[in-house]
Amino acid sequence: MRTASRLVALTDRAILRVSGENSGQFLQGLCTQDMQRLQIMRSAGHAVLPAAFLSPKGKVLCDTLVQQVDKHEYFVDCHADSATPLLRLLIRHRLRQPLTIENISKSFMPFALLPPEAESVPGADSNAGDKLDLASFFPDPRFAGMGQRAILPADVANTTLSVSDYHRWRVCCGVPEGPRDMKVDEIMPLHVNMELLNFVSFSKGCYVGQELLTRTKHRGAVRRRVFIAVAADYGTEQIPKLQEVLGHLQPSSPLPENCIVPIEESLERDATSDALAVFSRRDQSDLKQVGVLQSVFQNVALCLLRCEGDFNDPRSFINAPVQEGTEIVTASGRSQMLLRAPPYAFFETASQE
Repeated sequence: MRTASRLVALTDRAILRVSGENSGQFLQGLCTQDMQRLQIMRSAGHAVLPAAFLSPKGKVLCDTLVQQVDKHEYFVDCHADSATPLLRLLIRHRLRQPLTIENISKSFMPFALLPPEAESVPGADSNAGDKLDLASFFPDPRFAGMGQRAILPADVANTTLSVSDYHRWRVCCGVPEGPRDMKVDEIMPLHVNMELLNFVSFSKGCYVGQELLTRTKHRGAVRRRVFIAVAADYGTEQIPKLQEVLGHLQPSSPLPENCIVPIEESLERDATSDALAVFSRRDQSDLKQVGVLQSVFQNVALCLLRCEGDFNDPRSFINAPVQEGTEIVTASGRSQMLLRAPPYAFFETASQE
């Protein structure tokens, strides 16, 4: 399989550029990531890390990947819908600092190079990417199973995979992205696994929203987390078959293709609709809402789940989030959810300090 056949132009994202003396220090005071780590990484190669921008209440405004491209120059990779609000936030905090802050999405675009196991059309081939410089790519700093990323000139290559292929694989990896999985200023970073995905430095100095995030990490009980939900038609042979596949899967592995199967009930919602709620049930008792489905691909979804125990650190994910014998179903009862911990919970990241 040619590398080019796994290349995705992330056309639903945007690139902001922050440059000027002290631009790193400027970002240091606004985001959850430690910009000094980027300076150290740049001496060894690619300097890219995830970073979130929070409200003063400690809730997520925007999730990004920040790349240091020069001593005083940074590219901020964010969702296209978040680009204008984030640009305004950065400009508002610039005050009189001699910084250039601009949207350069017409010139540059993020690309993803998915791993071979993410290819949805085995044997796909293409002439796309003949001019592709693989030296520009780096492992996705959130979770290496996502593949590789790069910021390249917008017209550098044609691609054979679509953005939907990228999001399909992202769901299989259990990686949430805003604004679909993180409504603006509504959700805490730990509830969407941000510290597990290397977004948060708990050792850096002050930044907007830090106090509540740090207090939750060290003193609170984290009982909402993102899990992978694999749906099956209720009461059918799909359930034991999927349970067998999941039972033989390594905890650190993304979902394989054979977990994606057709089901009768549609789990998908358009951008203007509320997320589909899921409910717990024991012994055919009354339904109790325990979560919502966020990003969905066919029968696989990210589920923001209210857990029955504390999930304060990665070790907690060894435990089931609901009691044994509890069914997770949709309101109609037509679909049953099999829950799987995200694979990156079983890797240590630098942010898990």
